[in-house]
Amino acid sequence: MLLQQEFQNHIHTFVNLVYPARCIACGLLLVYNEDHICNNCYNKIKLLHTPLCKKCSREIARFSTQNDICTPCKSTVFYFKRCFSVVQYDELTKAIFHEIKFKKRRSCITIFKNHILSKLNALDNALFTNTIVIPVPLDRRRQKERDFNQSEILAKYISSFFHLRHKTNMLKRIKQSIPQSILNKKMRLHNLEGAFCVRNKTEVNQKKVLVVDDIFTTGSTVNECAKVLKQAGATEIMVFTLARTI
Repeated sequence: MLLQQEFQNHIHTFVNLVYPARCIACGLLLVYNEDHICNNCYNKIKLLHTPLCKKCSREIARFSTQNDICTPCKSTVFYFKRCFSVVQYDELTKAIFHEIKFKKRRSCITIFKNHILSKLNALDNALFTNTIVIPVPLDRRRQKERDFNQSEILAKYISSFFHLRHKTNMLKRIKQSIPQSILNKKMRLHNLEGAFCVRNKTEVNQKKVLVVDDIFTTGSTVNECAKVLKQAGATEIMVFTLARTI
């Protein structure tokens, strides 16, 4: 194993000499201890600043009188109890996600591993007692094109951290929809209606569920998932996303 690892390290070094790696955010050449992104760009990744909305993780002004719930959430019907998010979905984070989702570089998810770990360590384990972790599914065409589901990777990591069960195929996307990223807010709210179903309702009946997705923008995707899980008998649904628009 040591010889194999050493050989792989030599190959990696040789490839980097011939085809030097560049930062996926700024394009500068990476040095030997940098992976995917340079240290300067890495240090610009922004965690969400507290206080956060207790419902959707939106940043709230520090001296706001909103009582921990943002104004949009007061007029929105969410089927989940609470959302936990990690980093701001700004231009830098968007560039990283572009590499992950559209250039099929799944290993770029590891850029956020310390940010995710910090968030998970800050959460109360008791919140997730007897909880099933379920990722938001891709439709079959996008799954085939990408060959992986980044939400599934996140779900496996979270379930391992909290020692919870995860059910990769519990939710099924039954309607091919327009990508949320190219729609405006109003269109996003209705684009995914009827897009999901629960494969096995007995598995979630009278269970707590944590729905995992990559990005929270309007919350339409996770809310539609939460809706069908509620209809299937789930007692409590929470959401975890890596990024949150600000």
